Amino acid sequence: MFINRLNQINPNTKFIVLCFGVFLGFLCIGIPLPILPEFIHNNLGMTMFIAGVGVGLQSLVTVITRRFAGQYADTVGARESTRRGFLICSLAAILYFISALAAANPILAIAALFAGRIALGMGESFMLTGILTWGIEILGPSQSGKVMSWNGIAMYGAIAIGAPIGLWSYSKFSFLGVAGIVLLLPMIGYLIASSFTHVRLENTSKVKPSFVKTVQKIWSFGLGFALGGVGFGALSAFIALVFKSRGWENSGYALLIFGFCYIGVRLVAGHLPDKTGGRSVAIVSLVLEILGQICLWTANEPTTAFIGVALTGIGFSLLFPAFGVQALKQVPPESKGTALGAFSAFFDIALGLTAPICGLIIESSKIQNIYLFGTLAALIAFFIATRKKESCCS
Repeated sequence: MFINRLNQINPNTKFIVLCFGVFLGFLCIGIPLPILPEFIHNNLGMTMFIAGVGVGLQSLVTVITRRFAGQYADTVGARESTRRGFLICSLAAILYFISALAAANPILAIAALFAGRIALGMGESFMLTGILTWGIEILGPSQSGKVMSWNGIAMYGAIAIGAPIGLWSYSKFSFLGVAGIVLLLPMIGYLIASSFTHVRLENTSKVKPSFVKTVQKIWSFGLGFALGGVGFGALSAFIALVFKSRGWENSGYALLIFGFCYIGVRLVAGHLPDKTGGRSVAIVSLVLEILGQICLWTANEPTTAFIGVALTGIGFSLLFPAFGVQALKQVPPESKGTALGAFSAFFDIALGLTAPICGLIIESSKIQNIYLFGTLAALIAFFIATRKKESCCS
């Protein structure tokens, strides 16, 4: 009876429920994110480069699996892609448990943790690609920007809220407590996805869209988004260490401020990429992100750092839909899942490489220079946005 009623709700409400599923999925990412470098470096005795690899491994695996996730959503269906993603995220949490229990044996612990990061990368790929494709099926291609904006609210809201939850649970219950929380969340997400039994699959095709041809059509937009995401990657994974190294308190507030600014902009201006086409939105967003990264790079006290976090959140907020709506215009409707997977893969590459590079920067120079790296990457993305003209798939 409950499932029948759930399937009778209007499309907008159904879409919001699915966004809540994304929120749960990304809590699995956000909760352990700020404590992974400390757990790997301090508890397991590994170098900061290894800590960076541990953080970035998830995104690198997501890159590899985006192709299969996109084609799976286009051929088998968005619902099944979503369900598979949540199940694999649950496997990641089990491997986190093993890592926490084996902390006395650093080699075994890091192996289990890396296996968990690999599983989480696969799970995120199928879960997010499935729900993005599902959202476009529910609301229609003309609201692609809205789908990406609201899913982005769920994603980065979860990362922002997850940071203080992770820091608190780690301080109270160690990494074992973190793993317990992460295990519960994807199970709830799986139940939500499974509750919707009637899914629109009329646009699915048994012929797999060409991933290579799709990449050729959208690569410049994906590259711009990827470079714009470097600053976020440096902030989300290392801001707690930056604050600790400078003797500043309240690092948990940083990602809360980021999330508040990110979500606020999405709520107020999330419609703009659909309305304007995305190019002008990307340009303005990158200017703000560059200013934010400069503030973080030059900050000598926490207030300036918090201003930099806020500007980074405001600037980064609309990059996904701004570049994304331009990318989707390059491909036919039957390839939307593949296009979303390919487009998101560029960002995954950026996050996967950002963490190890930041680890090397921290080992060889001042820790705040990771935000000089973010500034330069956003500057290149700005030039891509100003030079790339939009066109539509014919």
